[in-house]
Amino acid sequence: KIVDDPKAHDTFHSVVQDDPMLRDAYAANPAVMEDTFKAMRKFGPSMATSPAVVRSFLRQSTMAGGNMDFATIRLLAETEKFVQNGRGRGTT
Repeated sequence: KIVDDPKAHDTFHSVVQDDPMLRDAYAANPAVMEDTFKAMRKFGPSMATSPAVVRSFLRQSTMAGGNMDFATIRLLAETEKFVQNGRGRGTT
């Protein structure tokens, strides 16, 4: 976790700075976007370092007003489980 946090932090900030929509949303309400990303890191930590995934996730949540529904959270958790199983680190 300690190793991935700086990468996730850097990914978050570079994605927000490079995407005009996300940059504007972050400028308007940084706490909402940071909370959304914290949830992504909690339920899908291996995906939080992929710029394409982070961009897509943040854009989707921004378009939903910064809200995540339970289906989105569940999808993150299931995808994380799939990734970890693929790496031989997960449980069935």
